Amino acid sequence: MERLATIDEAQKKLDGLTTNVVSLQELLGDKRSRGAFGEVQLENLVRNLLPEIAYEFQYTFKSNGARADCVLKLPEPTGMVAVDSKFPMENYHRMFEPGVSEADRAVAQRQFRADVKKHVEDIASKYIIPGETSDGASCSCRPEAVFAEIHAYHPERGFRHAAARLDCLADHPDGGAETPRGR
Repeated sequence: MERLATIDEAQKKLDGLTTNVVSLQELLGDKRSRGAFGEVQLENLVRNLLPEIAYEFQYTFKSNGARADCVLKLPEPTGMVAVDSKFPMENYHRMFEPGVSEADRAVAQRQFRADVKKHVEDIASKYIIPGETSDGASCSCRPEAVFAEIHAYHPERGFRHAAARLDCLADHPDGGAETPRGR
């Protein structure tokens, strides 16, 4: 009887966990909510690793009025590095939706590549400002599965290609980074 009670208790915990996971998926399904969540993750990471004088959140650039989620104030010659915490996820999710036809999945993969390339180009055009910032910027690529997808299945296009061309830095989900030109 005691064993049945233990199994029943475990089942209740699983049911509660399932409800929480579904709620989190609904919350993060919205682009704005996901962006806010990415900013919070970035803030927590930066605040835990760097002294307050080494960063600023929601920094507005004087020359073009663009607002970066974060800038890292590094010693010269590097200088200020902008960090973008958002990442286009819609087509990534479409690539893995159950019941999607192979043709639709292929379309989502092509669009995901285009999304990544455009995102990197947007970051470079907004945040790499001669005389004001470093000659590179950072794109926070989370979750880990997205980073792995880009590097494992899209090495010829997308992030790596655009990043190498535009000096954009890819953050690993574990907090490390990969530079496009091996710097």
